[in-house]
Amino acid sequence: MEDNANAKKQMNNTNKLITAFGTWRELGIVIVIIVLTIAISLRSDAFLNIENFEDILLAISLTIIVACGQMMVIIIRGIDLSVSSIV
Repeated sequence: MEDNANAKKQMNNTNKLITAFGTWRELGIVIVIIVLTIAISLRSDAFLNIENFEDILLAISLTIIVACGQMMVIIIRGIDLSVSSIV
């Protein structure tokens, strides 16, 4: 009985460590993106403006639509990854 409690406690500690590592890794990626955005915007006047954001949104709109469709297929467990060869 005591071994079972110790195993659960150790598993909880391991899960907390894994969750914390994942959070720090994701936070690091966000920080890098923010630093790069600031650096590029300081070097170029055309980077942070409405026209640039509109161009980016237009360029990725088809990819977003296909990704949402693929996400729905994967969620309902009908995994089909052949769309990437067609698009």
